[in-house]
Amino acid sequence: MRVAVIGAGVAGLCAARHLSKENISFVVYEQTENVGGTWVYSDNITEDEYGLPVHSSMYKNLRTNLPKETMEFIGHKYQNEESFINWTHVLTYLRTYADHFCLHKFIKFRHQVIQVSPHNNIWSLEVKNLISGVIEKTDFDAVMVCNGHNSMPRYPLIPGMDVFQNTQMHSHQYRTNESFKDKKVAIVGSGPSGVDIAIDIASVAQEVYLSHHQKVLLNSTFPATVKQKPDIILIEKDSVLFQDGSVEKVDLILYCTGYIYHYPFLSNECGITVEDNYVQPLFKQLFNLNHPSMCFIGIPWQTFIFPLFEFQVLSFISVIKGKTKLPSRQEMLDDLTNEIEKRKFNGDATRYYHRMGITNMRKYMGNLSYVFNVDPLPEVIFKIYEKTTERRKTSLLAYREDNYRITDDNNFLLYNNQSEIVSNVTSNS
Repeated sequence: MRVAVIGAGVAGLCAARHLSKENISFVVYEQTENVGGTWVYSDNITEDEYGLPVHSSMYKNLRTNLPKETMEFIGHKYQNEESFINWTHVLTYLRTYADHFCLHKFIKFRHQVIQVSPHNNIWSLEVKNLISGVIEKTDFDAVMVCNGHNSMPRYPLIPGMDVFQNTQMHSHQYRTNESFKDKKVAIVGSGPSGVDIAIDIASVAQEVYLSHHQKVLLNSTFPATVKQKPDIILIEKDSVLFQDGSVEKVDLILYCTGYIYHYPFLSNECGITVEDNYVQPLFKQLFNLNHPSMCFIGIPWQTFIFPLFEFQVLSFISVIKGKTKLPSRQEMLDDLTNEIEKRKFNGDATRYYHRMGITNMRKYMGNLSYVFNVDPLPEVIFKIYEKTTERRKTSLLAYREDNYRITDDNNFLLYNNQSEIVSNVTSNS
C-alpha cells in the first residue's frame, strides 16, 4: 500500500501523522516551501516565484474565531494560555506538530501535482519539481486530496462591477488595514472574514459599510464606523446602491464572499465534478464514490476543522488498512441521495451542501465514529463550540477575551479576561 497526500497544510499534516503511525508508505507533495497551508502568511498577494497563485489568505491581525481547545489534534497540545490566539500561534502549533511526529522526511516541498488519473485501481500522478522543472510520473494505491479550499476567490455577480472606477479586491488579497486609512469601504459578505475584516479596518477607515442579509447579525454591536447595510443591487462608477434604496460613495469594494473548491489536477477520469461549489459524488463528504481509494480531507465548512479533519483521516485509513469496509456502491449512492434530499428539504442552496453547523456536525462526526470505528469526540468540544457561537452572537467585540478550561470530557469552565468565572458547565448530558 502506497499513498499520495496532496498538500502539507492542516489536513495533509494530519494525514501524514496517522499514515506514519500505521506504517503505511506515503509521500506528501507540497508546492510551497513550508508546512501550514493557509496559516502561512505572505505579503505577496498575486503569484509566487514560480508563477503559481499565492495560496494563503492570511492577514496580519487575524485571531482565531474559535478557541484553541477546539483546534487540537490528538496527542498534541498548544502551549498558549489564552483560548483565542493569533495566526502565528496556530502556525507554530502546526510546525511543532510536524517536528514532534517527524513528518518532514515524508514531504516533498516545491513539488506541484500536475495531474491525477486512475488506471486499473492504481493512481498515476504527474508531479513537477518546481526547482528543476522536471516532471515525474509515480503510481500509488490511494490518494488523499488535502489542498484546502480557501485559495481560489469566489466573486458575486452584481450589476456594474465592470464600471466601478475605484478599487475592487477580494479578502484573499487582504493583508493589513494600512491602505484603508480614511477610506470609505463597502464590504460584501458577512461570514467570518467579512465581519473580522470590517472590525480590523474600522479603526482606520472613514466609513465601513458591511453589506449582507444575515438577520442574526443585525443586533450585533460593531465599532462606530461600521454601518450594516442590506445587499448591494447595483454598482456605479464611484458608488453602490443598496437594496433599501440608499446610495453611498465608496473608495473601495472588498468582496468577502468565500472561495471555490478547486481541483485543477484531477483528470476527468477521476469522476469528480464541482457544480455551484458542491463537490460530488462523495460518500460522507469524504470518499470519491466513483473511486473510493481517493478521499478529500476538509471539504465541510462552518465546523471545527482540526478534529473533523482528524476524524476523516482516521476513517479513510481504517478503510485502506482493511479495518472497516465501505458499503456497496448502491448503498453509498443511496446515502448521498438521502443527504441531498435532506438539504433540499431544509431549503439549502446547492452551494451550502458542505456547510455543517453544530447540528449537522454532531450527526456527521457521530456517524463517522460509528461506521469507521473512530473513538468519539469528547462531548465537551461540541459544548465549547456551541458556547463560542452563542458568545459571538451576543458579544461580538469581546468574545475573543474569553478563556476556556476543560475540566473533563463533558465539562468546561469559561472565564473572561479578568479571570472571573462567566460560565461553569456541569451537565453530563
